Amino acid sequence: MRLSWRDLGKPRADKAHGKTVEVTGFPVTVLPTPTADHFLMMAEPGCCQGCVPNNPLAVIEVIADEPLKIGNGSVRVSGTLCVESDPDGWRYQIHGAELVPGLSRRALLAASPLFCVPATAMAQATDGTAVDAHSHAGNLIRASYSSRIALLDVATPMRQGGLSVVCLCIVGDSPIIGAGCFVDNEVGAAGSTGKGEENIKISGGHTIIEMMRQGKPPKDACLEACARIARHYKNDKKKLGTFHIYFYALNKDGVHGAASLWRNGYEPKKQAMYAVHDGTESKLTECASYFDEVGGDQ
Repeated sequence: MRLSWRDLGKPRADKAHGKTVEVTGFPVTVLPTPTADHFLMMAEPGCCQGCVPNNPLAVIEVIADEPLKIGNGSVRVSGTLCVESDPDGWRYQIHGAELVPGLSRRALLAASPLFCVPATAMAQATDGTAVDAHSHAGNLIRASYSSRIALLDVATPMRQGGLSVVCLCIVGDSPIIGAGCFVDNEVGAAGSTGKGEENIKISGGHTIIEMMRQGKPPKDACLEACARIARHYKNDKKKLGTFHIYFYALNKDGVHGAASLWRNGYEPKKQAMYAVHDGTESKLTECASYFDEVGGDQ
């Protein structure tokens, strides 16, 4: 059976004692080593070598009969799950561990020329409906999980698309602090989608936050970000017409706004829109446009 990290500490994991399980995680060893027959595994990479959480439910002890090639990334291992009751040890152990073969991210990137063309084709549904390939775009939310849990008032989570909707050679702008997504809990949150390189040049998310800090409404702050991109090209619409870019923002008061470089979205005859949920209903709202005309490379 395939075991999720969320299963640890719950009946599903405890009832799997003595069964063969598969789990994917990041190996942790005291010293860097390419192979190991005894190591710990976590759901996410550790902050430093040999650093593990104190929570015994967040770690799996892996014991193999022979050294396994663990490398620097995540691995998937299969073996017999043992649920221990020793308070001084790790609750979950995998004995007789073996690596489960699969395609690593490194190998996938090396093979990207083989995937780029079919990936684009696979992004289209069989009925001809276009699939939104910009699944890396963030959402801006006002966090309110529970009155007992201290959370930021605003947040900008990320989601990632599958192989069928990404080009494997592109580095996104969102991981760059201040570019694709940015949050300041004193002000609000901002994000964008479109041509990430242009966003990186102006640190779009940070720019919008600073404009809102100075008192601009979210929509006007987004328009200012578009203006800065346009100024890089001296407002040359021929050059600017080769791409799309959109910005969206939410301030601490719950006021939202968005702007697009061109009036249209990716479909020339349709107004650029963004989705909003006010806690009661969802709706599409028009983006303000910097250039009130059709543009952008289709």
